Amino acid sequence: ASDWSSDVCSSDLNVQNNPIFNFQGPITTNRLLKASSFQLSTNGKSFITSRENGSYRPIVVGVPQYTEIGYGHTLTPEELSSGYVTINGSRVPLNEPLTQQNINDLFDQDMKEVLDWMRPLITVGVSQTQFDMLASLAFNIGQANFTGSDVVKYLNQGYLQKVPNSWMVWTVDGNNDVVPGLVTRRVSEATNFMLGPENDAPQNQSVLIPQ
Repeated sequence: ASDWSSDVCSSDLNVQNNPIFNFQGPITTNRLLKASSFQLSTNGKSFITSRENGSYRPIVVGVPQYTEIGYGHTLTPEELSSGYVTINGSRVPLNEPLTQQNINDLFDQDMKEVLDWMRPLITVGVSQTQFDMLASLAFNIGQANFTGSDVVKYLNQGYLQKVPNSWMVWTVDGNNDVVPGLVTRRVSEATNFMLGPENDAPQNQSVLIPQ
């Protein structure tokens, strides 16, 4: 078995070379609230930051390449040319390593922007874990991709069984090659999303599947 399968899903490759995720666990729609009622939870933040580089200096990543720092902050052309990144209103130089507090604050700043545009896109009720996993996907693939994704479309249309496999579209780089790390992240996000309402039940501990 591959390192990105679990007991609630099976994975393969389709003809476009995208992994296929057939969720086989329970589907629960109880205890759902409007997305506008949620903030990113502590578990959600830990889930996302553990899957980002957490770099204190600018690093070049990706295909095509781009420069990022901290927990997935893509440096803008203005930030790269000026040599500064603005964190909570203060200009922080990039020619010195950022502190742990810097990258925590930068993540919170970036995530606030993501959640501000993500919440209105989700028109159905979700659980806390479902909200967190949607935030993880949105943070990773960006506003335009998330807005037009089948994940959002099928979720809002009520076709929950189609949601997990739609997550797997976002597993390739700019050359359309499957990235194993993205497969791992997508399966974890989708699995936690589908199990979210049950795991978020008051009698259960909300534990994210690490994958």
